[in-house]
Amino acid sequence: ELIANAIENSSSASARLLSLNMGNIRPGYNNIRDPGAEHISRALTTDVRLTELCLSNNSLSAKGAAAIGKMLSRNDSLQILDIQGNIIGEQGTIDIAEGLKQNSSLTTLNLYCCYTADGGVRALAEMLTVNSTLVDLNLSKNEITADGAEALGTVLNGRECSLTRLNLCSNWIDDRGLESLFGALRSNVTLNALDVMANNYTDAGRKVIAATMKENWTICELRMDCPWVIGRELIEINRQRFENGHKQLKYKF
Repeated sequence: ELIANAIENSSSASARLLSLNMGNIRPGYNNIRDPGAEHISRALTTDVRLTELCLSNNSLSAKGAAAIGKMLSRNDSLQILDIQGNIIGEQGTIDIAEGLKQNSSLTTLNLYCCYTADGGVRALAEMLTVNSTLVDLNLSKNEITADGAEALGTVLNGRECSLTRLNLCSNWIDDRGLESLFGALRSNVTLNALDVMANNYTDAGRKVIAATMKENWTICELRMDCPWVIGRELIEINRQRFENGHKQLKYKF
């Protein structure tokens, strides 16, 4: 609440310091809970030049996320939002996605370990059809299955998607989900970093990855399970990229 009051009081020295010098607020790991998120969100609906907000591991629920979503629909300065480690669930993710439909400033959203699942991902995918500023989306360590991956694949298949970095590490995506996701990437020209480490796909899914990477030369960073299974294909892909003047594919495990 003290932070929110400082933001709202634009004539105070503390508010000027936050908006001009620091440009960010990082009250992570402070157990501010939903009331704290609501206070800060209300403050950020005013004309404030804050660009970064970290609310990680603060015991927020869907109620706090709803306040954040409402703020995002009105705020035009925030560029980075980190709410990892909060149990906002599907509904909280849906509310944030709804707010981002009307937002034109946020570029980075971290939803690591927020207990979201396919319903929340579908809302984010729908948001990405109208939002053109979000470029970095972290959805790692959630409960996303093949259905969520398919929803993301649908939006990635369109040239209007603005994402350049997508993290889906530590979810429940199987071979079917991987096929939907990477099938879309055959025509995608914006995404350049993708993490699908620690999911439920098999060697069949890895072969889908290899087949897609032969056609997609935009992705330059790929993190996956057991890349040595398709090691020869990856070597050949990089040889072709080199010969055609494209960036090498960096794969990690």
